[in-house]
Amino acid sequence: MPLKPRIISGQEAAEYLGYSGPTDAFKKFCREIGVKPIRRGRYDIQQIDAALDSLLGHDKRDDEWHKRLNRL
Repeated sequence: MPLKPRIISGQEAAEYLGYSGPTDAFKKFCREIGVKPIRRGRYDIQQIDAALDSLLGHDKRDDEWHKRLNRL
């Protein structure tokens, strides 16, 4: 069963990403990583986390790690 999105305000999203508020710089960064508000001033924190994981390369599986995990 998929997880329900957690909706946060633009202020909370900005602070989560290290910005003081939903400034133009924050909005530009969101556009660059592919995060769009789901409603005006509302963001899905799971979408933000997924975009950050992708940006950092954490979305790619480490096949060797998964092979070892499956042997347990």
